[in-house]
Amino acid sequence: MSSENKAERYTFAALLLVVAAIIILSFNSLPMNKNVEVTGVAVTVKTTAVTTEAKSSVATKKDSLVNLNTATAEELDALEGIGEKKAKDIITYRNKLGGYTSIEQLKDISGFGEATFNKIKNNITV
Repeated sequence: MSSENKAERYTFAALLLVVAAIIILSFNSLPMNKNVEVTGVAVTVKTTAVTTEAKSSVATKKDSLVNLNTATAEELDALEGIGEKKAKDIITYRNKLGGYTSIEQLKDISGFGEATFNKIKNNITV
């Protein structure tokens, strides 16, 4: 067998391995977050399965952003970790400031900690 013929066969075998890897990946039969390597003559394919994760800090009782400068007590109360008292405190501080210029100003409210801020920061705006 000539060396040209061997090279063609190795190339063909490598292509078959790549096609097999693509078929396997298309059926999602691989464990998530595992790397797969298919190596042939001059061909290497690396694929990583991807998972999606829901961030609990984004989950609220409401789907849209709450504007701190226009929100009612009820809208603020709908945010995770914000009850009636904190909602009233947010509005009282808003009135004192004449309006928020940054969401970080919530941390200036007495009793409003970093943990509560982190729960709602992705769901509020000014």
